[in-house]
Amino acid sequence: MASTSEIKELLRDRIPIFEKILEIAKQPGISIGVLCHGEPVFLHNIGHRNLEGKKPANEDTLYCIGSLTKAFITTSIGQLVADKKFSWNTPVSSIVPGFQNKHDVVITTRMTVKDLLSHRSGLTSLDQLIQGLQNQVTVEKSEVVKVINALPVKNDFRTAFWYCNILFSLAGHIIERFSGEHTWSAFTRKRIWEPLGMMRTTASLDVLKKDQNVATPYVTLTDGSMVAVNTPVVSDTHMDGEAGGIRSSVSDLLKWCKANLDSLKDKSANSLKEVGTLTSATTIMNPENLADGVYCLGWVRQSTPAKLGPISLNRRSRSPLVGASTPSVQIISHQGDVIGYTGSLYLLPDTDSAVVTLTNGIGFTDAADWVAQDLIQSICGLAPSVDFVAEAQAATQGFLSRFEEEFRKPLEKARKHGTRPGPLKDYVGEYRLDGYDLVLQVQRVPDDALKLCMVVNRCPDQVHTLSHFHLDTFCLLPESYDEALTKGYMGTFGHWEEYLVSFNRLAEGDIGSLTWRFDGVDVSFPRKV
Repeated sequence: MASTSEIKELLRDRIPIFEKILEIAKQPGISIGVLCHGEPVFLHNIGHRNLEGKKPANEDTLYCIGSLTKAFITTSIGQLVADKKFSWNTPVSSIVPGFQNKHDVVITTRMTVKDLLSHRSGLTSLDQLIQGLQNQVTVEKSEVVKVINALPVKNDFRTAFWYCNILFSLAGHIIERFSGEHTWSAFTRKRIWEPLGMMRTTASLDVLKKDQNVATPYVTLTDGSMVAVNTPVVSDTHMDGEAGGIRSSVSDLLKWCKANLDSLKDKSANSLKEVGTLTSATTIMNPENLADGVYCLGWVRQSTPAKLGPISLNRRSRSPLVGASTPSVQIISHQGDVIGYTGSLYLLPDTDSAVVTLTNGIGFTDAADWVAQDLIQSICGLAPSVDFVAEAQAATQGFLSRFEEEFRKPLEKARKHGTRPGPLKDYVGEYRLDGYDLVLQVQRVPDDALKLCMVVNRCPDQVHTLSHFHLDTFCLLPESYDEALTKGYMGTFGHWEEYLVSFNRLAEGDIGSLTWRFDGVDVSFPRKV
């Protein structure tokens, strides 16, 4: 690896590349930070944290970091393991009263604390319902155990990787239960953020009222224009805050990176505990391609040659192999996104280096991860060289065609033409998730009695317009791609089948239930009588 001074010069020379990637992605701004040999060597900001006021970002600008939050949750659990409150192999059912998944007794009896954090439970998280439209959440945090008890099963226990955000909320519940703190973030602040000097990191929404240096979230429309969207409500007082609700800055996250790197070298280096366990493999992410890496506990572990950014939005369209002809480099990482923000964080233990990139927009592609991968390639001298400008350009084509190719066309192909619905009054009513009191209210559209809509869990801002698809099946795909982007459909609805709801008739002809397919699993909502 080059010297620190050589790395500094090399990275400064890459700035025009980063600017080009951000321009291609059509994201408002990006903040970048790099450690080499354990010391900060590069801090740079491009674009704006707020477009309306043309306000630039800096290394202290706060961004919502999405799933980068997960490593803080697993580290907090690690602190409690070190305190001997429980072990990684403690059954969840023994420390969480009432935990009992109604669909699988094996999950109830065998799921451990480690399973909870490694995306191998087999449960699907119902993100499409719980992480609502408009950056809202539809279920109260206090309901986490009840919701998890009703989660459908996608895979057999411990047989496959399947991302499940809500289990991290159960981890937050455990942190609060065993730490005695009123929120998981109070414990995280006391045991992690304050000892490491991460004074700008928070999971409280109060920061939005008190701090002026906060990046505004944006979504890019198909014409390239950027529109501000609602600030995500995920936080320490909301469901799924443990999966993606922390707000932080590049300067603070570099301190976090250094602490993890130091702890990997020397377990007594700082206040972090159990880092070796947290970064050890638990689940193969893709058995058909080991270059995708293994999931650990809030981290992904890879060795080059590898396809980096396994949690990034870029994986939908592009995933180049890096480092195919150079000596192997160990990489520990995670990526995160919520509507309006993306971020990437990479640790390079072999060279005591790290890369952090944060953006305040969902654009044509994820600039945060392309820039981070370019930085890693440059720092480590990986070859053959991947042109990340070209990767970003190619990824935008996939983005712009996604609505038509992945949703509208497959839906039209699946439609049975020439059918009619029953009388709309047949469908009106309340449908409740099998095993939990999450309600779907199907009703006439207030200003158009000839149309139906569906309200999720009585939330007035969670309304899906239903159009007839065929027979007793209706479609909730928005009319335009831009509408889908601004409302947040593209963040959680990943397959065309998830835009269909089917009403099921009883023998006598009345509607008895509604079926909605999520993540390939048919989820039942019996009708309330």
